[in-house]
Amino acid sequence: MRLQIVQDALKKKNIKYEYTEIDGCGSLDFLFRGLKFHVWEYEDRVWGAETNIYEAGRSQDIEGNYEEVIAREFSERVAKLVAQESEDKSKTWIERKNRTVCHIKEADPDVQKIALADKLSNMRDINRDYPVYGEELWNRFRMKDKSMIGWYYKGVRDALRDVFAGEPAYEEYCRLVEANFGK
Repeated sequence: MRLQIVQDALKKKNIKYEYTEIDGCGSLDFLFRGLKFHVWEYEDRVWGAETNIYEAGRSQDIEGNYEEVIAREFSERVAKLVAQESEDKSKTWIERKNRTVCHIKEADPDVQKIALADKLSNMRDINRDYPVYGEELWNRFRMKDKSMIGWYYKGVRDALRDVFAGEPAYEEYCRLVEANFGK
């Protein structure tokens, strides 16, 4: 089995991945916070790997000690992205959510993608559960006021509009927000 150091780094972070091996070269594909990552190993006079861990969506080649470089970079990048997406739990719900809405409008593109993926997942859950639980659903949330929860998801929608308008995930998010909270 190839890419063992990278696999160990993913396991350490409890990130599920898919491993394949073709012609003696390993390949890893995994999702992290809604972003797709890949590591494809190759041999072309030297061993190397093509990966998009530096910037999701843009691949780069790394040669030499590529497994160590990828494992270290992924760990650092994950920590950085998670820190940017995390909320300060010492603040009130309204303070945290207001800061999130303001922050994601100007955030790094990868952080914006993570925010959209996270909020879309939440809206899919709400859309699935509301017909089953009705108004009782809101009692599961820290903020129990449906209109305030709607204010937050609409704020996220508006903050991400300029970046993602027309993108299928964003358009689905908008439809779900409107279906559950109105315009």
